[in-house]
Amino acid sequence: EKSSKVFRALKWPASSSILEIWLAYSVSSNQYYKWATISNKIKQIVNNENATDAAMQVSSAFLSDRYELESVLPSLETCYLGNVINYNLLTATQMEEATGIDISGEYPKANSAALKYLASNISRYHEESLLFSDTMVMLSKGKYSGDSSISVELTTRRGEECYLVHISSKGAVDGIQMGTTITGYISLSMETLEQQTMEYIKMPNRPIDRRAFLTQHGDEYILRKFVAIGDAIERKTYIIPNDMMKGFISEAASALLQRQIMQNDELDHMTDLEFITLNADCRLCHLTYIRTQAKEESINSDVVQLKGITKTLTVQNERPVSWSMYFFQDGHMFSREQVGSTVTIKVNVKPVPVLLPKERKILEYKWQDDMQFYSQYLDRKEELQAQRMTYL
Repeated sequence: EKSSKVFRALKWPASSSILEIWLAYSVSSNQYYKWATISNKIKQIVNNENATDAAMQVSSAFLSDRYELESVLPSLETCYLGNVINYNLLTATQMEEATGIDISGEYPKANSAALKYLASNISRYHEESLLFSDTMVMLSKGKYSGDSSISVELTTRRGEECYLVHISSKGAVDGIQMGTTITGYISLSMETLEQQTMEYIKMPNRPIDRRAFLTQHGDEYILRKFVAIGDAIERKTYIIPNDMMKGFISEAASALLQRQIMQNDELDHMTDLEFITLNADCRLCHLTYIRTQAKEESINSDVVQLKGITKTLTVQNERPVSWSMYFFQDGHMFSREQVGSTVTIKVNVKPVPVLLPKERKILEYKWQDDMQFYSQYLDRKEELQAQRMTYL
């Protein structure tokens, strides 16, 4: 149906089934190409006597030239993520498989309040108060089952100062080993430059291995996805224009954002914000934060005040996934628990408090009390006095 619409819109004869298959693939995979600009070029190729070669040439023209979106069909604007099977010429089998790609409707977008928050509330200079580590334990049904950590440090990537975020969880639940590792490079403006996600579940006879690599490249993001379940292996690559990623908060960026929310006491302002992120299946979805009731907890014989938020990922036509999280006043994480799960991640040792910017005091420097500096001052004073006497 979609390929027929394209043919009618561009006034092409549906001259070959292979070309129709490829065209259905290009529409359903939502490559966002400039149809109107290259329609004449494609018409010339289609007139080629060999329909198979024509389809290959059209495919090559689109994938190599990488035109941007200027659709002649309004329906193309509602396509979801672009799924590129590979950059080479597509085989007939790959074309047939591609026609089954599901179109998920209009892709999710961050709302104006979230975009305004990222533009005005995020410092363009690195925040020392965000650079610390959280070390926690995993509890399954109240019993120790593994370890978890979140660390943030300052680094440079391709000459640009940025945050390096490392998130790790490893343990065993009901005797099954599992773990997740996330490494992300986040700009000072909370923009994701790169993120690598690796997850494994060592189930007997059916191990699961998921990996995702997201990289910002020019005016687009490249997302490579690898999933192995038992002997079945799936590899996919997505090209996502930057326009679709406005207000995007990756998992690594979320760790930074949560710390800032707590340190700046911005919980009341987060209710109206709707960001976008990627879920475990690498689908774009909405990300929201809602303030929850504050509470008191005892740790190492001390009673501490905790702030709470609920983080929710919402995918169209699917049940939302939420995490309940509590933090110390300085942004250290106290606990994290996925709603409906038996696993809780929690601190067992009270962390060293972070000195927040508003708590820092500017110490008055008295140079007379600095023995080294004062000695240099006396030497220089005597030298200048001697020069003056010589001059006189």
